[in-house]
Amino acid sequence: MLIIANAVGLFQLVALPMTFISFVFEGYILYPLAYVALMPDYMCVRDGLHFHCPNEQTCTSKYNQHSDGLIDGYYVNYSNQTSLINWVEPLGLRCAPDWQIGFLGASYFIGNVLGSTTLSKYGDTMGRIKLLRIGFICSVLLYALLIYSMQNIALTYLILFLLGYLSCIRLNFSFIYGSEIIKTTHSTIICSFYNFFDGFTMIQASLYFKYISKDWFYLYWYFLGIQIFGMFLSFMMPESPRYLISIGDFRRARYSFDFIAKMNGRKPLDPIIERFVEELEYKSQKLLPQFGGTNKNQENNEDNDMSTVSSKSDFWSLFSIKMYVINIIMMNVAWSASSFTYYMVGFYIKYIPGDIFQNVIISSLSEALACLISGFIALVIGTKNTLLLCFLIGGVFGLALAFLDQEYEHLILICLLLSKFGVSSSLSLCFLVTSEYFPIIYSATVFGACNIIARVISIFSPLIAEINPPLPMIIFGIFCFMSVLGTSFLSKDKKAGAAIDEALMNASPLNRGTGNTGRNVDQ
Repeated sequence: MLIIANAVGLFQLVALPMTFISFVFEGYILYPLAYVALMPDYMCVRDGLHFHCPNEQTCTSKYNQHSDGLIDGYYVNYSNQTSLINWVEPLGLRCAPDWQIGFLGASYFIGNVLGSTTLSKYGDTMGRIKLLRIGFICSVLLYALLIYSMQNIALTYLILFLLGYLSCIRLNFSFIYGSEIIKTTHSTIICSFYNFFDGFTMIQASLYFKYISKDWFYLYWYFLGIQIFGMFLSFMMPESPRYLISIGDFRRARYSFDFIAKMNGRKPLDPIIERFVEELEYKSQKLLPQFGGTNKNQENNEDNDMSTVSSKSDFWSLFSIKMYVINIIMMNVAWSASSFTYYMVGFYIKYIPGDIFQNVIISSLSEALACLISGFIALVIGTKNTLLLCFLIGGVFGLALAFLDQEYEHLILICLLLSKFGVSSSLSLCFLVTSEYFPIIYSATVFGACNIIARVISIFSPLIAEINPPLPMIIFGIFCFMSVLGTSFLSKDKKAGAAIDEALMNASPLNRGTGNTGRNVDQ
């Protein structure tokens, strides 16, 4: 029935942007750290002589005082485009060790690991939309506090930790909810837009700092305003109908479908004529034992039967099926590699020769286009093969970036573009492959399980980015090639995902079925 309620109507045009906003919140928090922790161009003054000096030199006894240009000390050369009004001075990062700067990102990932461990399971028990609303409210309040508490580094670490703790709600559940309100065959393209919009976060930040203002404060207020808008949209949305059907709550699923149909200008589902296949099967399973019948599902081989998995009560039942055990292990490898390499190159980019704003804009454009292009490629060769190809591209050009001499700026830029293309596509595809290769009833928990390992590994990405080259990009390449091997072992139940599609399409203004009695909505 997602065919009856889906295609693209007014509901999808409102609900999907809400999920996009929730998804890119992580970018609003994490990606600008490359700018707000960027060291400005320092000038040292000694006996009336002005000269450029690194931040470490300003911390020595000779220069460790702010100078007006007349007395000995240091000052910031704001005529340099990379000298921003950011977090360096308020948080005392000028004389801080590298690990303390890197820990701004690491504290977020530590929170994300704990959040994925404790919160992800609630998406499969409390539902999607309720947790999305909670995530929006708490994150908006914390983000506002972050803006107004920029004097204490310990408090900043705590806020970033808490925002990371809520990340699995904002990131995973927004993606899951968005993929569950559209037809399965459309999900490859629609889901590509999540990381497409995510890639524009740093483009906006780069254009802001390059052409509008050097002050970080107003940029963060702009990001906060977008999130407040998304928060209000979330209160207009019903629960995911796919999720409700997967837990057997057919009354609320019918309400969600009716809400979607009404918003899309279609008639509500007829409760007598238009029935869910899952609802009919559920009732038949309850009636058969009363008449001495046998439940056929119980006779099937449980090694590969999706319906058997869905009927069990908890996530751990997946481990009784060899296919899902292999998938979970391989997806953890893929998630860890894509997450680590994606964030590491984001933190490392400030050390790549050339105009930092130009590098970031080109890198982010590459990322945004990669997410769209990979979606179309996946339609042709499949998500698994596309994921494998993207890891291969990222690994080859990441290693090339490690060993290129700094004088070859154009080649460095090309390698940066292609390596970012590879890892951005792989991260985007990991979301899609996870939702495609596991049962809906456990999708939020599987996302959380993959996130736990991935974020533990990603904790080290901002720290490794501070190591002297070429080691960071060598590690980058190793992670990519490791995932090429892991991705090849993925397999799936080809019957999964077809059961609800017709219901969404029928609520679409583009297609309305005639409705036959006892119709099988799987077709």
